[in-house]
Amino acid sequence: MEKRECNIITVLAVVIAILLGVLVCGAAYFALYRPLKDQQAQLTEIQAQLREIQTVARFRPAMPFPQRRNDVAAADSIEGKLRSQGKHWVRTPGEITVGAYVEDIYEGRLNQPQG
Repeated sequence: MEKRECNIITVLAVVIAILLGVLVCGAAYFALYRPLKDQQAQLTEIQAQLREIQTVARFRPAMPFPQRRNDVAAADSIEGKLRSQGKHWVRTPGEITVGAYVEDIYEGRLNQPQG
């Protein structure tokens, strides 16, 4: 009779331990479900932003070359006078020296007159 009581107590202890384990795991699941869902939503949003940045970076040149203007130099400007003498701009390597003429090919400079 003693063995049978010991076996029943052992079985009950094992069943209670299993039920407590399921209860603890269930509580942990419900406690972590909302924060994990929030993190998953944030991760999805960040991945979408990263894909957008990568797309823009892929199609943007590393260093954009300025576009040349199509305007004509004013006749009384330095450029207009040099062009009237048959001179033109030539791209040369090296640094700009004092007294040299350079062509300003950048757009969007403030207070720069046309030509």
